[in-house]
Formats: sequence, structure tokens, C-alpha cells
Amino acid sequence: MIRLYICLYTLSHNKIKNLKMTIMRTTKETFIYKFRKCILINKTIFMREIMAEMIIPYPQLKKIMKTTCEIDLYKTEAEDIMDVVEKKLADLFEVAHRNAKEENAKIIKMRHIPLTKGFLNSMDLFKSIIEEENIVAETIKKYVMKKIPGDLPLDDIVVDNLPLITGTIFIIIGRVIKALHEDIERIRKEHIEEAKKVLDYTL
Repeated sequence: MIRLYICLYTLSHNKIKNLKMTIMRTTKETFIYKFRKCILINKTIFMREIMAEMIIPYPQLKKIMKTTCEIDLYKTEAEDIMDVVEKKLADLFEVAHRNAKEENAKIIKMRHIPLTKGFLNSMDLFKSIIEEENIVAETIKKYVMKKIPGDLPLDDIVVDNLPLITGTIFIIIGRVIKALHEDIERIRKEHIEEAKKVLDYTL
């Protein structure tokens, strides 16, 4: 009888132990699954936030690069290009601000912005694209206005041209990359770094 009790106790104990192990394993697997799912969701939200902050929506920017420069653009590189565009916009308006101050002007006008002949030619190209692609200029204006440094207001004509100036910088980056690497099919991070250096010397 004692042996029977011992046997039953051992069997019961083993079942409880196995049950605990199963619960622990299931809990661990569930935790890992939920943790991975959480990371995936957060990554998706983060990428959506990045794309939402794009000056020009990614699908349109991708098509613009393909049309004007014959090169492909992925989302990760689109974000890198946007950083360069913001920096160059700030540089342009830093000079414009200085030019206006030297004239004792109380408002920044188009003549204060240092736009080269090549820039203006690319600007005409983007002007035609902005109509074809139905790019929302007002969205670009609002975004850029938040990024421009300086204490002087912008002339209405300058404000109206902000989408063109911004889009033109995108095109110039693509054209510089294509000029340096004629055979490439896709823009990569190192190409953007090279283009940035060129623009640092020329814009």
C-alpha cells in the first residue's frame, strides 16, 4: 500500500512538473511572439511616421527620380536625401537672410536667394513635373516654412516658389549622382554622401 502511494505521488509530482514546464515553455514562446510582434508594429509605425514627414510623398519622389534621372530610389535612401535637402534649404536661406540684411531689407525676396543658372534650369523641369504628378504644393510650403531659419519674413513670391526650390534640390541631387555614376540603377547611401559633398561646394 505504501509503495502504491509513493508510486501515485511520484506520478502526480511528475505530471505537475511536466505541466509547469509546459506552461513555462508556452509562456516564454508567447512572450517572444508578442515581443517580436511589438517590435514589428513599432517599426512599421516608425517607418510610417518617417514617410509622413517626407517633404514629397515617397511614391511621387520615386517616380520623379526615375523620370528625371533614370535611377531608382528606395525608402531608406529617400530619408537620407530628405536630410540633405533640408540642410541645403537651410544653407540657401541662410545666405538669403544675410543678403537681405546687407541691403537693410525687411523681407527676403527671390533676388536674395543664391540660385544659379543650373538651379533655375532644373527648377523649370520640376515645375512641369509638379503639374504632371499632382504634387500638393501647399503641403510642401507648410513643411518648409518650419525648417527655414532666420528672423526675416518671406516675400509672397518666395513662399509660392518654396515647393519649386525644394523639389529642384531633390532633382539636382539625383542628377549629380547620375553624372558621377552613369551606369547605376539605384541610389545608395554612398551616392548620397558624394552628392552632398558636391552640393556643399556649389550651393
